[in-house]
Amino acid sequence: RDYVYVNDLPDAASVLEKLAEWMADYNNWHPHKGLKMRSPREYREAVLALN
Repeated sequence: RDYVYVNDLPDAASVLEKLAEWMADYNNWHPHKGLKMRSPREYREAVLALN
């Protein structure tokens, strides 16, 4: 996802304010093709359940 272009933000400071939220979304909830369309959170939970 390209969060910067999807969101109407007036300046770089506004982008920086949202950056941590976008990164958390991407790293926890966003499905990834390399993880068979699971989010990293879902993948970690599945791996931990196997151990």
